[in-house]
Amino acid sequence: MKKYIRLGIGSAAAGVTIGFLFSLAFSFLFGATQYYPSSPRFVARFQTPLQATAVSALLWVLIGLVFGYGTLIFEIEEWSLLRRTVVTCLVYYVGFLPLAIAAGWFPLDWKWIAVFTGIYLLIYAIIWAINYWVAEAQVRRINQGLSERSGISDDGDADGTSSDGTVSRDSAI
Repeated sequence: MKKYIRLGIGSAAAGVTIGFLFSLAFSFLFGATQYYPSSPRFVARFQTPLQATAVSALLWVLIGLVFGYGTLIFEIEEWSLLRRTVVTCLVYYVGFLPLAIAAGWFPLDWKWIAVFTGIYLLIYAIIWAINYWVAEAQVRRINQGLSERSGISDDGDADGTSSDGTVSRDSAI
């Protein structure tokens, strides 16, 4: 239980931090003379900028929780990497899309949703590929260390293990 509470607190904090930094960067990027926690259209829906900032912070917390708790899907070892990847991608998308719309990042319009979906899938694929390559390199280093300790070469079997007990990239990731 502590693990999930810590994950929630850390994910919420990461969501607020990332949300704030992005909103600050976009405020500067678009030449705003004041801070906007989201689009000017979003901020205009509130009586004060403070209210808009508070609601934005709540949305950032929720976005952090979606992505934080979504990582738990990768702990389901009985599932294949492909299944975990697809389910995580869908969970993130279904959780993130309504929050992005609520945050005023784009209107509730099928064209904007299509653009968001394309950008989302591209970013997800890039992040997934980077994580895959990092994990692959870690597995290679671990196998090399195990092979060096045992003095046996790294010839892999069809089941993903080699004659010295090391694991292949596909069975470990």
